Amino acid sequence: MNEDSNRYRGFSCPQEPIDLSLVEQISVTHFRRALRTFVSRHGTLLDERGAGLVSLYQRWLDTTVDLDTVWHIAFGRMREVLAEQQRPSTTADVLLAAARLGLRLCERGMTGSWRLTLEAPVALRFGAFMLPASDGFDVVAEGDALVLTLANGVSSSVLQLRRSGAGWERVSGEAAAIPSFDTGERTVGLLLPDTPEGLENMEHEPPAGPGWPRPSSLKDL
Repeated sequence: MNEDSNRYRGFSCPQEPIDLSLVEQISVTHFRRALRTFVSRHGTLLDERGAGLVSLYQRWLDTTVDLDTVWHIAFGRMREVLAEQQRPSTTADVLLAAARLGLRLCERGMTGSWRLTLEAPVALRFGAFMLPASDGFDVVAEGDALVLTLANGVSSSVLQLRRSGAGWERVSGEAAAIPSFDTGERTVGLLLPDTPEGLENMEHEPPAGPGWPRPSSLKDL
């Protein structure tokens, strides 16, 4: 077996070590291409419903992309919008995927400003925070500082965040901290059943009964 063949052994046998550099190469290449397709198909819509997002995406594509950035629900949902495996993607699907991508790239350090109007209010995630349900996003990212003006109908609020270590902390404004646990290698956020991401990723109802706590919201933790 040649050296190239050995790189793939970890994909078919759990006893074989996986080549993480190959995983990163495959994933980054895949999601770069997916985002280029997303912009090609939907860039006009994003410019009509906002400003700055297409430019943010294009500038990000010219950076050094890492696995931690693309191995995220924002990129997975964008891929699902493109694949249209369950049903044709709607305008609401495209705009929601675009907003998630913009927030993810800013979370990972992209600078710039963008705005976008969704079809309906939705609570999105930024880092370890669940943002208030909003149908309008106006974002100014300066690397270590972020200002989000969030609209819901005729009302709006301003949330200011700043980078703290590997994550972000709230400076002012309202945002709910997402429950998390430490695996020993990284901190993992919990997607609860009443959050949009929790609902979208729930394959079945969680078990109930003695010994099975079933939190229904952030307040129950």
